[in-house]
Amino acid sequence: MTSDALVDRRTLMNAAAVAMLWSAGSAAHAQGAPGALPAPAGGRSPAAPPPGFAAKRFVSPNGTLSYTEGPDNGQTLLFLPGMGVPRQSYHPAAALLSDHFHVVLLDQRGQGESDWAADGRYRVVDYGADLVAFIAGPLRGRKVIVSGHSLGGLVALWLASRHPELTAGLNAEDNPFLMSERGYWEGHWVKPLFEAQEARLRAFQASGRDPAVLGRHFADERAVMPRQDVPYLQRVRALGKQLSILTRRGVLPADAAEQARLDAAYARWLAGEPLRNRNMLPAGVLAAAPAMSATMDPLVPHFAVTAELNDGFPHRAAMAAVRAPTLYWNSDQDLVGVLSQREHDENVAVIGAHARVRHVVADGVGHLIHAEQPEFYARELAGFFAGACISPR
Repeated sequence: MTSDALVDRRTLMNAAAVAMLWSAGSAAHAQGAPGALPAPAGGRSPAAPPPGFAAKRFVSPNGTLSYTEGPDNGQTLLFLPGMGVPRQSYHPAAALLSDHFHVVLLDQRGQGESDWAADGRYRVVDYGADLVAFIAGPLRGRKVIVSGHSLGGLVALWLASRHPELTAGLNAEDNPFLMSERGYWEGHWVKPLFEAQEARLRAFQASGRDPAVLGRHFADERAVMPRQDVPYLQRVRALGKQLSILTRRGVLPADAAEQARLDAAYARWLAGEPLRNRNMLPAGVLAAAPAMSATMDPLVPHFAVTAELNDGFPHRAAMAAVRAPTLYWNSDQDLVGVLSQREHDENVAVIGAHARVRHVVADGVGHLIHAEQPEFYARELAGFFAGACISPR
């Protein structure tokens, strides 16, 4: 099939849920987004599913998986969240899409409300085996449009490349294709985030799952910011976007004293001093961020840290094997940028050599595109895969 690669560059002035830092983005979602999962001990309950949806369980060969299923209104659209991201983060987008699709949201092994893996393995091929069993079970072997965010996107790519007979389409949302493989991964600025997350979760388990331990560890972790040596105009542009988003999310400094503390810390960071999250993040972010991954098996980030995650799954070969129509997303490079725009463009070219692909560059939106801009996300997805029009609700 010939390539039909398109680039859709949007200026999204009202982005609603990214934060100034990678960590703050997760915190903002944990603090305010529908369905954010709390720490297991003493937190609030996950948000109820949208109308017409039901939370369910599937006993897989390697543990029980939790999922949410909507009405059977068309082609099955299966969402796989990223690492530490609850399936409930899809609720707003799922409600918009359910008139056109049979929407299913799945917590993968080791996180959310699903069991930790009985075999203790968290490679893409292991997640993939769960996925094949899930499709054969509750989905009765139906072809799916498989949609994956971040880690979930690696699993979605695995299915599309290894099981074309099960794949009607691929929706790839801001995925770490190539970046998380051995070699490239060593020295990448994102890796310390996963190392810190693993240590935090191990301490949490050792404490008997004391939520206060999560908070203390997160506050003491070294602050990791994506880029420091960017051109002046790019920094100004990024700060403008971040300020708008932080204001709308409500995670700006609480008062003048906190603002002064953060100003001083930022100046020290620009001068090259390594700082901790407690120095760099507003109090609201520090309070909310750790809950995002409270239910996760520490081995999930461990397999990412060691790059065992991708054993037996070469990304470039997988992208070249995709034949299903593909909607490829990348977030705003000013806000996240785990891959460069050139790398995203190259990935699209590899997929587009044998499949129809549309490339959406989500300007003004961070890593959690589906949660930050659900109407934009649903509109693009429905238009590409079903030719459907999504109206705001």
